[in-house]
Amino acid sequence: MSMRGYSTLELCTVIALLSILLSFGIPSFQQALMRQERELVLERLQMAIEYARQEALIQGKGMTLCGSSDRQSCEDDQWSAGFIVFEDADHSTKAKSDQILKVFPGTRYGKLYFAQFGQYLHFQTNGMVVNNGSFYYCPPRAKALEIDGLVISKSGRTYRPTKHPVLGIPLKNPETPFVTPFICR
Repeated sequence: MSMRGYSTLELCTVIALLSILLSFGIPSFQQALMRQERELVLERLQMAIEYARQEALIQGKGMTLCGSSDRQSCEDDQWSAGFIVFEDADHSTKAKSDQILKVFPGTRYGKLYFAQFGQYLHFQTNGMVVNNGSFYYCPPRAKALEIDGLVISKSGRTYRPTKHPVLGIPLKNPETPFVTPFICR
């Protein structure tokens, strides 16, 4: 009775081919994960903005959306840690625990920035924002074309910015008439 099996050379060849195939597949899988998180974060942020606007209209009270790492109070530049929506009738941007309506989780991998006109969004009772601006999502090791964002108009509506084919998302400098590409920090 003869025994059949694979030779060491055959096994090494198969392992080498599999490792070559995996070396091509892993980076594209990581890029797909980063794209998925970017879309999820921007959709979650858009939902939070629409929720805060809707609550301001329905309840007839001012609402604030701000970044918060402790899920209790507003903190400058903490949008990546998460964000909260709370009733803010006096526009103090100070949340009391009984006024917090909704808490949203932050990002897992990238950073989220709010640029221009303040570090929070305050919705008036008519749904308009006091301080509009733009949100930018920066994935880890971001290239200009991978940066994405949301723009909030004075009416509280959001839209995705158009991208410049080479430089990335444009950022209007409030002190000058110039537009420069947003750069992740």
